[in-house]
Amino acid sequence: YMDMLVADKNLIFAAGMRSALILQPAPEGDRKILSEKVYNGKRSVTPPRPSIVLLPDHLGRIRAGVPTMFAWAPLSDQANNVIGAIGVRLRPQDDFSHILSIGRSGNTGETYAFNKHGVMVSMSRFEED
Repeated sequence: YMDMLVADKNLIFAAGMRSALILQPAPEGDRKILSEKVYNGKRSVTPPRPSIVLLPDHLGRIRAGVPTMFAWAPLSDQANNVIGAIGVRLRPQDDFSHILSIGRSGNTGETYAFNKHGVMVSMSRFEED
């Protein structure tokens, strides 16, 4: 994984590999998943989205806006109460899009993923077009 974050119950990043994110509030996409799913004991993955921090893109250039997503899991105390969440940053082009590429039908078929707004969130071999 490229990165790791720990969020507390107040949706604030309490620890992680990027100091610029520590003590910052979780972005809106993470806030909803954390409060509705992860803090209720379920694991969840965010949809792909542009990064807000500087990350290497597919050519190794460091920039913001690189496609990113997080897999989140609850953190519990000894009494099994959820006290926070741990997340690992995934590279959609390595993980998410690879899984979809396995679903290719025939020699020319492709599988795509769309969010609830109809925006394609998976990679395509037709991106240049």
